[in-house]
Amino acid sequence: MLTLAWGIILAGFVLKFAGSLAPQPVPQVANSCHMQDVPYPWSSDTMTQVLQTTTPNPPEIRVPRPVESTINWYEIGVWSIKAWESFERKPYICPAGKWTIGFGHLIAESEWGTHVTGGKSKEWWQNNWRTAGPTVSAEWCHATFARDVDVFKQEALKHSKDPNIVWALTSFSYNVGWSKIYAGRSTSRALKAKDWKAFSTAMLQYVNGGGRELPGLVARRKEEARWMKNVPPTELRMQILRDINNRYW
Repeated sequence: MLTLAWGIILAGFVLKFAGSLAPQPVPQVANSCHMQDVPYPWSSDTMTQVLQTTTPNPPEIRVPRPVESTINWYEIGVWSIKAWESFERKPYICPAGKWTIGFGHLIAESEWGTHVTGGKSKEWWQNNWRTAGPTVSAEWCHATFARDVDVFKQEALKHSKDPNIVWALTSFSYNVGWSKIYAGRSTSRALKAKDWKAFSTAMLQYVNGGGRELPGLVARRKEEARWMKNVPPTELRMQILRDINNRYW
């Protein structure tokens, strides 16, 4: 009887040992993490949390490579030009003494007396522009700006393909006109040589309006000069531009 008892005990031990060598099922993790559930780009803290709450190297997890941040010079250029230019839905006189509407759109002689000026003449607006109401919609202003700015940008593309240079030239020419740039000794020489450092310096001469230096033009020229050095606006500046442009609708 004693021998039989020891045999039963030994057999149970062998079975238990053999069972421990069998493959064990992989533990399942509740609420397994998928890429779309994790904020992107992933921060180091997020990655640490993900790795601590999932099985080691699970086959379904694919850590995405961070996408290099790119500078959207189109947004910088468009938003900045709109912010620098006055926005009026009726004819007004700009600091340089010219009749303008929308985002710095110079009113052509052929546009007086049309829907742009509410069917009124220049003489009428000279006497009533302060009290008169809007003559065009915000949509018209944005569409006209898009058309106008593209004309200046296409000319800028003849001199450079670098987005930062293109938008610096576009903003500058939208303000002073390409004719002045080509006529200016310093600007034309630097433009022909593609000497953007010299051009940035030459731009700083164009800060007068109505016979006096305008602080707004000084700030604008300095910002355009930074663009030429491929220095974009700060995130705070972009937020301000974004808020300003949102008010135009």
